[in-house]
Amino acid sequence: MSVNVWISRSVAVMLHVLTRCCYRFEVQWVSPPPADAWKNIRVFAFLNHTSLLEPLFLGAFPLSFLWDAAARTTVPGADITMNRRFAGAFYKAFAPRAV
Repeated sequence: MSVNVWISRSVAVMLHVLTRCCYRFEVQWVSPPPADAWKNIRVFAFLNHTSLLEPLFLGAFPLSFLWDAAARTTVPGADITMNRRFAGAFYKAFAPRAV
């Protein structure tokens, strides 16, 4: 396992814990979910009109899902955001395969 994957997973866990400490999430299902609802997901998307607040949504996902997704997720990012010193470095650490 590469160092980039460990960095990405560490950032994902840190953000998950931080957002859970600072924000309350109420995740509701239309019907009761199956026990393996977050297993074998190949594509997921969440939409937001700003590119700097997406990390707040990480608190709503289960930690096991974030751990798996951090190793294999490709994240689109705007050129302006990716070229910024702090935000760009953060997104590249969070998602090593940012495009």
